[in-house]
Amino acid sequence: MDKRAINKFAVAARRQLIQGISLKLGSIGVTDEGVSEKLPSSSNNAEFYTNNAEPVVGKDIERRQQIVKNLRAAAQASDWQSAFSDFVEQTAYTWFNRIVAIRFMEVNDYLPSGVRVLSSIEGRAEPDIMVEARSLEESLGQYTTDERGLIEQAWNTQAPEDMDRLYRMLFLKQVNALSENLPKLFI
Repeated sequence: MDKRAINKFAVAARRQLIQGISLKLGSIGVTDEGVSEKLPSSSNNAEFYTNNAEPVVGKDIERRQQIVKNLRAAAQASDWQSAFSDFVEQTAYTWFNRIVAIRFMEVNDYLPSGVRVLSSIEGRAEPDIMVEARSLEESLGQYTTDERGLIEQAWNTQAPEDMDRLYRMLFLKQVNALSENLPKLFI
């Protein structure tokens, strides 16, 4: 077993996760320099923090507020940049562990739905969870009308951005479903 290859993979995955988390936080106005106020184009239902980003809506507004609150509390013990860096590191570590756990579960056929999340047993480009999305509603927790619409839209258009949104939605629903069985790992 080549432990160097595993180490390289883990380091590269960590860097990618940190970069992705930092970009996502930046899109909601949270950076290592501080917290942005919402733009004047914001409304009661949609908040904008950068001109190019998607609006923050629904429960994501509350999630952003909680992130900012936690970061400000952590910054009181040290400084903003350290608090931000620690938060990004911890989030990357958590998601890395979740991804590895899901991969272990799917390879060993431990997923409750029996459907792969990160790969395809038949070698397709799309993970099996995307192909089987319609039949997994009960396993993943009921779909909202918008989620059902996303499934149909993604498969009708097969546009990369729609397929990415579909996969993100399904992956998060799988994580939430697993949190019932493994709450310490999938909070």
